[in-house]
Amino acid sequence: AKKSDCFFEERVDGKLAAYATIIEKEEGIWFVLMFNTHPSFRTPKVFLSLFRKILKRMSLSEGKCLQSNVYKENNLSVKFHERLGFKITKENDIGIEYTLDLTNKTTNKWYAMLN
Repeated sequence: AKKSDCFFEERVDGKLAAYATIIEKEEGIWFVLMFNTHPSFRTPKVFLSLFRKILKRMSLSEGKCLQSNVYKENNLSVKFHERLGFKITKENDIGIEYTLDLTNKTTNKWYAMLN
């Protein structure tokens, strides 16, 4: 990764519940390399805590968007991205590239998480 501190984890009672890694592809554009949550810990509290850490890190370098690739067959991940406000920016027979635009503070619900 171009920037340090790009691995994030969330623990519950000392147990690893979720983790993620991001990289800055180019200035302001971040990409999710991996994002995993243990099935026993797939709760809004765990997710929001992990996602807040990611957004705070991105804000340190004035991140403009977060991108992620998903296999079309992974319905759980497709629905997850859509619920979070990611938009499809590229698509082919196998996968979808999603982008979450963080530049519009008035329409982006994630800015509230940084305060």
